[in-house]
Amino acid sequence: MQVHHYTEEGQFFLASTDARMSPMEPDVPLVPRFATLIEPPADLENMVRVFIGTGWEYRDVPAQGDAQ
Repeated sequence: MQVHHYTEEGQFFLASTDARMSPMEPDVPLVPRFATLIEPPADLENMVRVFIGTGWEYRDVPAQGDAQ
């Protein structure tokens, strides 16, 4: 099972890692802050993947110096 990490500010996808399982509930994955079990969509050129709380969406790559 994978955990998908995103940035605190802007919720941009960072990386996916193997989930650690709860020692109290062996079938329950531990999901850290700024991460989700919802799999992000495929990477698209000139787009970023952003987590919107219930899923992922594509957005244009921010221009250099733009704040999101």
